[in-house]
Amino acid sequence: MIDQKTSLLIPSQLPEFIRDDPSYDKFVLFLQAYYEWLEQNNNVIDRTKNLLDYKDVDKTSEEFLDYFYNDFLSYFPKDILADKQKVVKLAKQLYQSKGTPSSYKFLFRLLYNSDVDFFYTKDAVLKASSGKWYIAKSLKLDSTDKKWLTLTNKNGSFRVFGLTTKSIATIENVLLVGSKIEVFISDIERLFQSGEIIRVVDSNNQPILFEGKTLEAKIVGQISQINVNPSNRGLLYLPGDPVVVYGGLNSNNGHGAAATIKTTTSGSIQRISVLNGGFGYTQNTAINITNASGAIAIIGSLDPSSANTANVTFIPSDRIGSKTAGGSYTGISIGAANYNFANVMVSDANTTLSNAFSFLSFQTYPISSILVENGGGGISKTPIVTAETTYNTQDGVSIGYLKNLGILAPIQIASGGTGYLENDTINIIGGSGYGVYANVTSVDADGQILAVKYVYPNPDIPHHYPLGGLGHRTSNLPTLTVNSANTEATGANLYVSGILGQGANFGVVVDRVGSIIDINVTDYGEDYISTPNISLKVQDIVVSNLLVGNLPNKGDIIYQGSSLNSASYIATVDSIDTLVSNGDPLQSLWKLRVYNYSSILNFSLPINVYSKDIIMNMSNEYTTINKNSRYNSSGVITYGDGTAEAGAKFLNGLVISEGKYLDSTGQLSAFDVLQSENYNNYTYEIIVEKEIAKYRKILLDLLHPTGLKVLGKYVLKSQSEFKVDSSISLYKAHTLAYYTSNIDAYATMTSDWTNLSANVVQIYGNDFNNLSDFVYPGNTFSIVTTNDEQVSSEVVSVDDANNTITLKDSTWLTIPNVAIVTGNTGDYSINISELTGNYNIINNGIYNNNGYPYWVQPFLPLEYRSAGALNSIVYVEDQIKFIQNDEIKTVIDIDYDNGILTLDSPLSNNINSLMSVKRNVYATDVKIFGLIN
Repeated sequence: MIDQKTSLLIPSQLPEFIRDDPSYDKFVLFLQAYYEWLEQNNNVIDRTKNLLDYKDVDKTSEEFLDYFYNDFLSYFPKDILADKQKVVKLAKQLYQSKGTPSSYKFLFRLLYNSDVDFFYTKDAVLKASSGKWYIAKSLKLDSTDKKWLTLTNKNGSFRVFGLTTKSIATIENVLLVGSKIEVFISDIERLFQSGEIIRVVDSNNQPILFEGKTLEAKIVGQISQINVNPSNRGLLYLPGDPVVVYGGLNSNNGHGAAATIKTTTSGSIQRISVLNGGFGYTQNTAINITNASGAIAIIGSLDPSSANTANVTFIPSDRIGSKTAGGSYTGISIGAANYNFANVMVSDANTTLSNAFSFLSFQTYPISSILVENGGGGISKTPIVTAETTYNTQDGVSIGYLKNLGILAPIQIASGGTGYLENDTINIIGGSGYGVYANVTSVDADGQILAVKYVYPNPDIPHHYPLGGLGHRTSNLPTLTVNSANTEATGANLYVSGILGQGANFGVVVDRVGSIIDINVTDYGEDYISTPNISLKVQDIVVSNLLVGNLPNKGDIIYQGSSLNSASYIATVDSIDTLVSNGDPLQSLWKLRVYNYSSILNFSLPINVYSKDIIMNMSNEYTTINKNSRYNSSGVITYGDGTAEAGAKFLNGLVISEGKYLDSTGQLSAFDVLQSENYNNYTYEIIVEKEIAKYRKILLDLLHPTGLKVLGKYVLKSQSEFKVDSSISLYKAHTLAYYTSNIDAYATMTSDWTNLSANVVQIYGNDFNNLSDFVYPGNTFSIVTTNDEQVSSEVVSVDDANNTITLKDSTWLTIPNVAIVTGNTGDYSINISELTGNYNIINNGIYNNNGYPYWVQPFLPLEYRSAGALNSIVYVEDQIKFIQNDEIKTVIDIDYDNGILTLDSPLSNNINSLMSVKRNVYATDVKIFGLIN
């Protein structure tokens, strides 16, 4: 500011006659005082003399500072926390950086002394295929020299040079894989060659010496990839099915690649064809479909031809059992005055069953067509379709299965012969059943049999069996001959093909079920010199009659028939492995894997090995031993439908991985959302400790870019302090074993079926101490059981005499009615069919986070589905009680996946009951928490 004062010059500026005249003294003082007033701050002279300084923001006054605000920061609030003069000087830089994160951070620091965070909502929008995709490329080297491992992560300073191909590539990483070095490379100039020597060079392609020598190794030829032909993906394959790789190897060294099917598609059933209609089916026959979720099919039509029609008669709809007056089977015991059978007014112990029982009669036929009402979805395995003929019993609850009765199917005429007469008898010879008779019912003019039927031997004598008899089995059917009154009759050939309710066989046509998506190469092989072939037409055959010293080899040709030229089946051997060993080598079972098979195997024919003295027999014994295996009744697994095609890539030893994403960008996940009003390229979110209503106008007026949308998120910064009580530092914990000097010391807690909870802990192994010497009221007592359940509570009292501790909190050890279970008399196991949710309620919804087995989810109430696991509810050595009969058992084994409990003793009755669980706590992991004495 200017300090020259005009008031000091007033006397010298006045005329001399005034200046020297005493009568003007007061006038001079008045003028001086007036100018002194003008010179005071903010008065006229002061303002005029400092006018040039006011344009400098560092020297201007508060009054003029407002003008700077109006000109340069018209949208800024006047009550900012920062130095206003500094803010005005930075206005230019603020406007130049408008819309950038730094300008926002500067603004909110000025306005509220607060940090600000940005979130661009476009970063959360799902962008298809935007992830970083990486495909690894590598060479496998015939070396174990660990100097190769020192080349890892050298930022491209090491390269490999092919001495034959002159190719160069940058080394990215090096690993020791088994007995080979695998070098991962990038920036490949041209393909290397299988079998050539590569050398390590520097970035100028000059050899690098390691301990005075160059580092070199030979490339081991491997395949690079196996890709399925997108036009021929096949059907009915499963993940894990084998892929056969053959050919392309150096005949002297190396081994072939190995691969399996990685993933397949799922689809639905298109139609079901009838391959064999069987016998003994009705319009109400149930069509059961497995391996096909949601699929539904019904009988479309039946074959009404008289030769195949069977009249099912004399089928009892009653059953033996105590009954009530209303017809249910409880309440009336043997010896009662009336058993209340519907067929007679009064029935007692003297009434014959044939007179008491009610009987059914109905017509059955072969199946001629199936209608698919719902093809299902998500099918990945071959659907299995079966037909089941049932009939209702008198109680209206139970059902009977026709196939279980063993009634013979209609007699079939292979040849009618000549000379036969009507009513000629048919002899039923052998078989497993009884009570069956049949006659010839129709012949032509030459005596050729046209029709036969089952009959009762004497219509006047009461019969006791259905037409077609009882107790027959498909594995032991009778043979038939005709006993004719004409001794010249000859040539008839009759047979029975099965029993009623069995024999139907179906073919399933599916859409995209088990089509191969991709193939997993588990071993890229070694020492390939050309591209190998791939076969997805693979079978496993169970065979016998082999000697260990004379087995088929990989590449051998096998066939069925008199010679290879006339063979009905031809395939190539891939491998042979032992399935079941036997003391007699010829009885051992072997798994013969073959590929490129030509047709269907004939179980009754031997399998020959071309140009070798080896004859194998097919066997279905392994199928009998392992009923859950994929082998069919002939001991064969056919992988897929055999129509898929694939090809290998051989790049002279260069292996190319399947590739992977280095991040989750572009993948459906919890972090990606679909584009919307708030998630797009034109919206950003500000996270700051202030409501957006307080700063929205300033932001929009000052920094917000045109065309964008801003969202505000208000966050609170915690001002709470973490306080540590000094007593905490004096708190300690020691184990029970520490205090008792006994590593075998343990604690137990028990309850009973009436007192469901407990708070008393029994201590064992504390033979030389008083509990009160180291356990005090107020301590925390903690138990962790062998099942990882924890009991922790404050100690209330200690009983030295009984070695017990009483806790403040009680623990539920007996939990009533946790599940509904079923089981049969004499069984050592029970099945859990439904959870009640009681365990969830009592334990405040705390379950192990293992998920609940899939099979029980449909039975659970909605609020309990996926809420917990069976392995939270019951453990081995728990006791269980059936509410139905108060029977108590101990659990000795648990199949959690299938919901099966194995018991210590057999069930005394059939069980369909609520089950309670009582757990005895046993723990060696025991800790006592308390203050240091």
